[in-house]
Amino acid sequence: MSQLALPIIHLPDNTFENFISETNKLVSVFLTDKITALSSTLGSLEIVYLHNKEAVGKTHLLHACCRYAESLKLASVYLDCEYLTQMPPEILTDIEENELICIDNLHVCIASEDWQLAMFDLINKLREKGDKVIVFAASKKPDALEFSLPDLISRLNWGTRFKLKEYSDDDKIEILMTHADERGFTLSAQCCRYILKTCNRDLHQLLAIVDVIDNFSLQEKRYMTIPLLKKALGQA
Repeated sequence: MSQLALPIIHLPDNTFENFISETNKLVSVFLTDKITALSSTLGSLEIVYLHNKEAVGKTHLLHACCRYAESLKLASVYLDCEYLTQMPPEILTDIEENELICIDNLHVCIASEDWQLAMFDLINKLREKGDKVIVFAASKKPDALEFSLPDLISRLNWGTRFKLKEYSDDDKIEILMTHADERGFTLSAQCCRYILKTCNRDLHQLLAIVDVIDNFSLQEKRYMTIPLLKKALGQA
């Protein structure tokens, strides 16, 4: 039987350096310290569990962990349960050989007892090997996920848990301005405040709006102002 290929996702350039969230800076420092310790000898398994609703930076931090591990020449892997659970658990064979494992959207495993057991077994394998870090991200804390496997909840509670705080308005303004700059146009703080005041405040939605504004500004070939922004949002 041929070995199954992991659904490894191409990582965007999300790093600790471009993680914009003053309220969650301590989390990024903690993660950096744990991964750095792998370069020497950590000695045991470190479990880190990040949780809260969507658009608070969980995925960015998991990507940043892998990017940082790469810079230290450490073997790492990022896996998203949205895709992972569409495949048989056997796909995790030998994944414990990585020093760092980042698993996103763990709450998706609620629908599969097989995948809950696979995550439980993975933690046990990593614990036996030692010198490993596994970082989970989910929508809720372990006790609130209603997993049918109590032992998995117990294992997840072994680790250090962080409830990520929501982005402040200042954070969102900086993120929107940075996103616009990466797309090659300028979006003023004044325009960003107008967007926050009049649009859906979910960060994913806000970033999608910036993309729409970018396309509109290219068509108009004009610098983005409040009147032009109103026109763009009206058409959107």
